Amino acid sequence: MTLGAKNINELNNTLLILELVVDRALPSGVLAEQINPYTNEPLSISPLTWSHAAFVTALLRYMKRREEILVCDKCSNSLFYMHRHTQKPCRKQ
Repeated sequence: MTLGAKNINELNNTLLILELVVDRALPSGVLAEQINPYTNEPLSISPLTWSHAAFVTALLRYMKRREEILVCDKCSNSLFYMHRHTQKPCRKQ
């Protein structure tokens, strides 16, 4: 994944990968360690905690980078706001 993206278009490439993972999850939301690339059937242990942890880590990094990239030219606050920060979201006037 390219989380060193310089703009939102580059970052959207990462979003495609995250969506691919979500699309390959089992109906319960469980992620397998490996999937068959042709049938999308799990090939190994499900659920695998490591797969879930890696996905959550990647998603948090994506959200943080999106917050860094999408900033207001007037106030320099993020246009994309994650509630874990004290910064208030930008309100364009």
